[in-house]
Amino acid sequence: MVAQVMPLDRPAEESARALPGQNSDYFARDPATLGVIEEVERYHLSEDNFWRNYRDGHLEYASNDLIFTLRWLPNHPRALYLMESICAQMGRAEDAIPYYEKAVTRFPQHAYTRAQYGAFLIRLGAREVGIQELRTAIAADSTLVQARAWLQEALIRRAPPGGDALPRGSGGGARTGRGNRPGTP
Repeated sequence: MVAQVMPLDRPAEESARALPGQNSDYFARDPATLGVIEEVERYHLSEDNFWRNYRDGHLEYASNDLIFTLRWLPNHPRALYLMESICAQMGRAEDAIPYYEKAVTRFPQHAYTRAQYGAFLIRLGAREVGIQELRTAIAADSTLVQARAWLQEALIRRAPPGGDALPRGSGGGARTGRGNRPGTP
């Protein structure tokens, strides 16, 4: 089943009710935002809270820590990924969509967030929409290697058997592995 991707319809309403520091940009490097990141991670992504609940199988409690984190830092990359993971484990993977939508709506300038969302959509089954998000992210930041890797993987999986997934010359400069050769561990 392919998930339906709908835009988040409440960003302006939420902004009006936000407390100072809420909806902070994870990638901002000003002292106030760094303080928010430090406090939120210390209490809501810590070993004593989130990880203990997660390991013990208390996914609802663990997701509450992520909800809090994403309320303060909507584009926190680890919290977005963990929310996606927990939602999938609870059989409701599509529940992570609004968190990604909020992040890319509030902070469209961050290509990594858009790429992360694209990869999530592909895993969710919305392959074409995810590929478009990845292409948009790469257009915004052509040096984003992770986005290129996610896109290449998606295109390879979409390619017909024996066919080329990428047009010739589209990824030729990428080098991977310790030996700097594709396929070298």
